[in-house]
Amino acid sequence: MDIKNKILAALTSIIILCLIVSAAPKTAPDSSKIDITLISQEPDPANPGDIVDLRFKIDNTGSEPTANLVFEILPEYPFSLYRGGAERNIGSLQGMQKNEEGIIILYKMKVDENAVEREETIDIRYRAEDDTISPRWTYVRDFI
Repeated sequence: MDIKNKILAALTSIIILCLIVSAAPKTAPDSSKIDITLISQEPDPANPGDIVDLRFKIDNTGSEPTANLVFEILPEYPFSLYRGGAERNIGSLQGMQKNEEGIIILYKMKVDENAVEREETIDIRYRAEDDTISPRWTYVRDFI
C-alpha cells in the first residue's frame, strides 16, 4: 500500500473515531459538560508536507455555564503547529447548547515532509476555571 492510501485510511479511521468518542466524562445533572468534535479536516487525506486545517466544535451540553474555558492541542511528530498558538481561551459557554450554538476553533497544522506510513494521533485537553481554586486539565487522548 502506498503512502497516500495509508494516510487516507488512517485519516478516515480517525474521523470515524472522532464521531464515536465523547470528549468528556459523565457529569452530575447540575453541571457543565464539554463535548469536543472534529468537524472538518482539509485537505483530506493529508500528505507529508501538507498544511492541514483542523476545525473543532466545542459545546457545553450540561445544564450549567462554564467559565474561563481554555482549549489546547498537543501535537507531536509528525504534526506541528503551522500558525497560531496551541492554547486558546474560549471564555464562557452557556449550558444546554444545541446545534449551531458551540464555538468553532481552527488549528493550522503542518505534516512533516518525512512522515512515515502509519496512523497518527493528536491529543487535546481543556480546563474550565469555574469555581475551583486550581483548575485541572481534562485530557482527550488519541483524538485524531
